[in-house]
Amino acid sequence: MLRARLPSEPLARLLPAGEAIFLHRPHGLPCHGITREVVADFDRLSRTVLRNRDSHRYAVPPGFTFVTYSNRPRKSLIERCYEAYGIDGAVVLGREVARWDWAVKVRLVLEYLDSGACATPYLLATDADDVLLVRDPQPLLDRFLSYSCDILFCNTFVDWPPNRRYRDFETLRYYAYPFHCHLSAGGLVAEKGALASRLREILAAHERREPWALVGDVFDDQLGWRHLHHEHYPAIQVDCACRVFKRYDLFRDVEE
Repeated sequence: MLRARLPSEPLARLLPAGEAIFLHRPHGLPCHGITREVVADFDRLSRTVLRNRDSHRYAVPPGFTFVTYSNRPRKSLIERCYEAYGIDGAVVLGREVARWDWAVKVRLVLEYLDSGACATPYLLATDADDVLLVRDPQPLLDRFLSYSCDILFCNTFVDWPPNRRYRDFETLRYYAYPFHCHLSAGGLVAEKGALASRLREILAAHERREPWALVGDVFDDQLGWRHLHHEHYPAIQVDCACRVFKRYDLFRDVEE
């Protein structure tokens, strides 16, 4: 169902329906729900959130490490969010990477976990430049545990990269949430041991050039994760109810 926007308060007007903690506004075409209005609204929302006029202060929930990945020298959007709300200790991987591709994203997190540097049982990882923190993350563990899974992914309504097998699986599995039923690799919450195991699986697929992780000749981490979701459900699930993540798109006010 569609929620009416609140015209009086700018932040309320720009926030989507629901109680998601993180919003993901990926690049995309209008046919993928990323219209000019969506981009403009997300940019306005980002500026409003980063100003933090009410001086809210948040903290990483107990048991969690927050991770992102970027090889740019400047601070990314999610880093600036954490800084604006007093969230200390977020880990940024990849500053030293000269050439970026999707395999780097997988390898960086696995190397971080294998190094023993992650001292918490749970990890939240998001993309750097298109994810926005909009609420206090303290409910994160309870919302993650409500799914009874090991790895929980961000949602999207787009079948991307296009794959009939995974599209049909996700559509049927989350049939009650047609606008939030497909897996997006823009963000995840995970138990770190389970995540490390699946990262090894997907990285091995990259090294062996497995077709389930390739779009043409190019490795695609989202396709690989969609395959693993298909193979390992319910240990891997999509946040179809938008309890942690919500895609910021044309259907951002649809709650089902």
